[in-house]
Formats: sequence, structure tokens, C-alpha cells
Amino acid sequence: MFKRSLFLVIILITTLPELFAQEANYISHSRKAERYFQKAVRQYSKRDYAVAYKFANKATAADGKYVQAYLLAGDIALELKDNKSAITHFRNSASLQPDFFPKAHLILGNLLYNEGNYNEALEYFSYYSKFILSETDRNKHDKRISKAQAASNLKNNPVYYEPVILNQNINTSHNEYINTVSADGSILIFTRRSALYDSRSQNRQREEFFKSELVNGTWTESVPLIIDEDHGNEGAMALSYDNNFLFFTACHRSDGYGSCDIYLSKKNGEQWTKPENLGSTVNSSRWESQPSFSSDGKTLYFASNRSGGYGGSDIWKTVKQENGFWGEPENLGSTINTEEDEMSPFIHADGRTLYFSSKGHYGLGGADLFVSRLNQDDLWSEPLNLGYPINTVADEINLVVHPDGRSAFISTDLAGGEGGYDIYQFELFDEIKPLPVSYVKGHVKDINTLKPLAANIELSDLKSGKIIVRSESDPVTGEFIAVLPVSKNYALHVNHKNYLFYSHFFALDTVSRFFNPVNLNILLKPVEYGQVIILKNVFFAVDSYQLESASFLELNLLVDLLIENPRLKLEISGHTDNTGNNEYNLVLSFNRAKAVFEYLVAAGIDEKRLSYSGKGDTQPVDTNDTPEGRTNNRRTEFKIVE
Repeated sequence: MFKRSLFLVIILITTLPELFAQEANYISHSRKAERYFQKAVRQYSKRDYAVAYKFANKATAADGKYVQAYLLAGDIALELKDNKSAITHFRNSASLQPDFFPKAHLILGNLLYNEGNYNEALEYFSYYSKFILSETDRNKHDKRISKAQAASNLKNNPVYYEPVILNQNINTSHNEYINTVSADGSILIFTRRSALYDSRSQNRQREEFFKSELVNGTWTESVPLIIDEDHGNEGAMALSYDNNFLFFTACHRSDGYGSCDIYLSKKNGEQWTKPENLGSTVNSSRWESQPSFSSDGKTLYFASNRSGGYGGSDIWKTVKQENGFWGEPENLGSTINTEEDEMSPFIHADGRTLYFSSKGHYGLGGADLFVSRLNQDDLWSEPLNLGYPINTVADEINLVVHPDGRSAFISTDLAGGEGGYDIYQFELFDEIKPLPVSYVKGHVKDINTLKPLAANIELSDLKSGKIIVRSESDPVTGEFIAVLPVSKNYALHVNHKNYLFYSHFFALDTVSRFFNPVNLNILLKPVEYGQVIILKNVFFAVDSYQLESASFLELNLLVDLLIENPRLKLEISGHTDNTGNNEYNLVLSFNRAKAVFEYLVAAGIDEKRLSYSGKGDTQPVDTNDTPEGRTNNRRTEFKIVE
């Protein structure tokens, strides 16, 4: 946190001969202590710290009130990286003569802060305050005291934290660092740093990605995740929530733009495509790393020390445009970023809760983990420290929160682990949990051949009409998965060229839905004569034929289908349940079909390609004895007639 400043001690030592010559400045009543002290000074000037330290300690042993000897011993202990002994020596000097060398209080405060002894550090910082004269130094010291007070409050009010180490299929005697967890929580990907020599990168340590799967509550034996066999070390990886894309960091490659760049690989069945550099818009001549991809399928967060930031490394984001290119990176602003380093962003599946590491926000020393939330005005909230003992005096860098929002994974070197850094899982307390989410998963296939299809997937919030997720199904398996906030109603649309689009409506209304997700087996129908499609996301108010705005998404897809297939002719039919009399139902269903017809014509479709009719309650597709059945019977559909 702070740099020590012992230049006054050096001045003291270099002027010792003059001090010895003046009886008024006689520094010890023990000639034996003086001789040891002089020997310590001589060895100190030769940078022989081990011998100097021995003589300095002999001097304090000979004279227990020898302030200057304690100061020298403290300085030498720091040179020897023995901070605990340095604290003892400086504490002795400050207690003997508090005002002899005021900076001893500042040095002590710094050392105690870095040891996590915040309360005692505050005592020494407070005492040193009376010696500060300049306004600039006063401001710096006030900030120092504020940081120590914040750290003291955090440590004095510990949070719930019970980390559980993952099994030996993941953790080894090497260093393991958590990277990402799949949307359904079944796949864990991490980096293992081993001591093996990597000839490709000329690095004495090898970094590789590994994957483990959760089977019956147990993580299976981890296996290497091979993305690019032609290159050396790779790290800081993020898996998209639809499992289709891997973003990772690689350094000093021939196609790189700076020291480290972000790369992208796409899933194709069980294989990954050759990684591609994200390009000069995202990657600069500086350092870009630590990507995290939002569940909307278009927003990438990352850390960079590129120009235009607030200092050190900052957190940035870039948004994928409609044309497939990445937009100009945007700094997350001064609420998140400081003059020091912000690193390791992790955007949760809710799309609004950001976890990150920072050295600039008030914490416990070094880098701490924080959480911030995007409010309704798209502004980030003031970062909240995750608290002690999640954060400690050491550096806490990376955190990955499970999509269910209940727990998180962290890499740390706690005692009792397998060795080095290990991966632990712990339960989150309420204040730092993200918003609850669930997910939708399924397969897209041809209805006739059952061949998997690479279809476009869109999920929209029915209330706002906003597309929440854009994704695509795997070309080899047809599988897709999408993560969504709960307590909302959604429209699902699946598109593939030469096929009729598929639509579905569902609600995610409870947190428990994460453990009971929506599973769909989607069979797309080819564009052929006689095919019938129910427009499941076309809505009318009760006893009305006025189209609700939530219908426009689906009707626009129908417009696109007609534009792409100019020879297509459709019959639109309206249907009701059996509530009300037959004549009323026929009129209502006719007017609803007409409303769809008029929307399509207004969108530019030739009315000669369209016809419409009302069927009333004469063609039910479900029972009319239940609310769900009556809902299914109230529908609008189209049929290909030519």
C-alpha cells in the first residue's frame, strides 16, 4: 500500500561522526553499545546487511534505550525482508522517544497496515498527523487514514465465508486458477500453471486450460481443453453463457497488436475453431486481458492499460454490432475505475452484476474483490467490498460466480490445500448475490430428418419488446442454451433459412426455476405447401381484436419470411376457445385474423399473397376444460396455401 521513507535515518547515519564529537548529542551511555553501533553503520554502508544487523542487535542488547540503534536495526530488517522484526524495532524506538524521528510512526503504520493490524496502524498514523505541515502531504495522509479506517471496519465486521476446496480431480500440487463455469453449472474450466518447461514460449512454467464436469454432484477428473496446439501459454479465459464461444488471452503472438491480446474461438460440436485475434478495435498496442462475456451474447468486458483510462489498468467493455464487428471500447467510468489497477471483471449471467478486483477502492490492502450493479439508468453503483475474510491483506484477484447466484468459485492459497493456489467454492451472503436467473435449453432439428440445425435463437422480454439474448444452436448437435433473469415473460423465436420460424412463449417466475429449467425439443418445418404454424407470440386483449405491442416481434418475423420467399402465399386464421356463443366467437376470430392481415399489408406485403378467415371455436387443438387448454385454443396461425 505504501512505500517507506527512511532518508532521515540515512542522514542520521551519515552524520554520526559529527554527532559522536558533540557531547550534547551523545547517543548512548554505553561505550560497548556505541562500538557495536559504529560497526553496524560501517557494514550497513557496505550493504553487508546480515553482519550489520547482528551488530545493531548487539547495540540494542547492550543499551535497551538506544533509539538510534533500534532505528538502524529496523531499517536493516526491512532490507532483509523481515517485516515482523522491523515492526518490533521501530515500535521500540517510537515508544522510547516518540518525537525523535517522527517518520518512525508513519513507517510503523505502513508496516502494520500491510500485516493486517489496522487498529494499531491507525494509532501510529494519527500520531504522525501532528508533524505534517504541507497541505499536499496532509491530503495524502488523510487518505491513508481513511483507508486504514475502512480496512479496520471490514476486519472488525467479518462476513460469512466458509470456503470448501474442490476435489483432487481439479486441485493438485500445481497452481490452479478458476476461469469460468458453464451456464447450467455442469462444466468448470480453469488454468493450471505447472513447473514444466514450455519450449514454445521459452517459459519455465506452462499454463494450460483444463475442463471438469459435474456428474452426480462430483467433479470428474480434469482433462486438457485444447484450443490451439500451435501456440504456448494461454490464460484468462471466459466461456460465453451459450457455450458457443471461448475468449482468452495470449501474449506475444505474431498476429498480436500489443503485449497481450484477446482471442476468440468458436465451438463446433466437441471441437473449437482456430482462435482469431479480436482485431485492432478491441486490442491495442498495450495490454488487453481477462475477458468476460455477458449473457446477452454481445457485450464483452475486459481489463486494459490502454490510453484514455484513469490510471493503471481499467475495466472496459465493447459491444458486438449488428454487422458482426466489435464496437469501440468504452471505459466503465470513474465509479468503477481509479488511479490504481482494476482487474479481472466478471459479469454475472444476470447481465447487471459486475464483480472485479481493485487496488484503488478502499480495502484490506493490495487487491480486493468488489461488486457493483448496473441500475435502471445504466449507471454503476458504488462498488461494495466483498468483506473480510473473503478479502485479506494478500491480493484477491479472480472470482467466478455460479449462474445460480448462490455460490462462487475463488482461487486462493489457504493452508491445508493441495499446494500453491487451489480452487474453492463458497456460499454467497445475500448482500453480494446477483439477481436470480434461470436458463432455457434445447435442440433444434429438421422435423422430417431429425438432422441437427444451426439456427438463430432470439429471446425477448415481452413487456419491453427488447431482445435479451441472441445466440445460435450448435451446427453439429443442434443444442442451445440461454440464461435469463427470472420473474419475466419471454418470447422465443428460432430461425433457419428455408424453414418456417418457430415461436414459443414462457414465463420464468421463480428462483427455483434454475434447477428446473425450460427444456425444448424444437422441430423446424421446411417452407412447403400445407405447413401450418401457430403464432404463439401474437397477443390480443380479452374480447378485443386490437394487437398488443408484444406481438410486433413475431409479426415482423413473418414479414421477413414473406420477403425472403416472394412466391409464398398464406392463409391467416383466427381461433377462440368455447367461451361465449358461436356467432360472437366467429366474429372475434375473423377480426383478429384481419388485424394480422392489415399489419402485414402495412409492412409492405402484397395483399394478393394473403387471405384471412375466422374459425371461432370450431377447430380446438386442446381441451376447453382447463385454463391452459383454453389459452392454447385462443390462437392465430397461418397456413402455406401456395
